[in-house]
Amino acid sequence: EICRWSSATNSEKQEILINSVARVQSRNISI
Repeated sequence: EICRWSSATNSEKQEILINSVARVQSRNISI
């Protein structure tokens, strides 16, 4: 994900952030 980050546009970075946050939240809910 870091390699993609440097070449990602701002909107792509937002999407990556949202996806990672959603992943963490769903993991917390399942616990």
